Amino acid sequence: MTEEVDPQKYKLLKKRLKQVIQENEKITSMLADSKTSTSSLEQRLKVLEKEMKLLKQENTVLVDRLADTQKYQEIDELEEQEESVQSVEEKKKRIKKYLEIPVVNGQLQLPVTLGVITLENLGQVVFDRSSFHSERYIYPVGFRTSRDFLSYMDPTKTVRYTCEIVDGGDAPRFKVTAQDDLEHPSISTTATGAWSPIFKQAHQIRNKEHNYSASGPDYFGFTQPTVLRYVQDLPNADKCSNYKRQEVI
Repeated sequence: MTEEVDPQKYKLLKKRLKQVIQENEKITSMLADSKTSTSSLEQRLKVLEKEMKLLKQENTVLVDRLADTQKYQEIDELEEQEESVQSVEEKKKRIKKYLEIPVVNGQLQLPVTLGVITLENLGQVVFDRSSFHSERYIYPVGFRTSRDFLSYMDPTKTVRYTCEIVDGGDAPRFKVTAQDDLEHPSISTTATGAWSPIFKQAHQIRNKEHNYSASGPDYFGFTQPTVLRYVQDLPNADKCSNYKRQEVI
């Protein structure tokens, strides 16, 4: 007879797992941008990776034991409802704020530094091919940003990476080029697909466990409020039929 599992335990485990993953990603980003000693961050990252592995294993066991009763599905549905209610109140807090980019003779003055991202070129909107935008993002051809991240060639270095969108005909191609490996850019049909192998290699040469994916939209800068604002204000952006305009102030 299968031992009954307390659904509350499953819910708390999922919450903790989410917190660990978020902290893991935050520290990884801090390590990439750090110019000083990172030993304490690296030690914390190792602890988090061990805990995340154990939490995922326990989560799998609980899901298997709850599957017959369908209780875990009810919990997931309840959490979605709770998040939906919370999002109404939190939406005002999450409204994206952008930086006004200077304009001279009708031209935006680029490049401009926006936190860890440098916006170099906004590109041109391709509105008549649906694969060049989605509900959340527009992918202008010629769009280019740059940022620092761990080198996958030298474990002691952090280097500059250039992110670009090029015209692949049927769909955009997302291209990421490391400053110390210019002849071998990472190219994919998605932003995450272009960044993922870089994440993997950068962690492998540092003997770190890598068990989650890079957020391509974040690392390209699509989610940066200023980038978001100016991209959706480009000529023909309003003709992207699937794109849902986002609020920035």
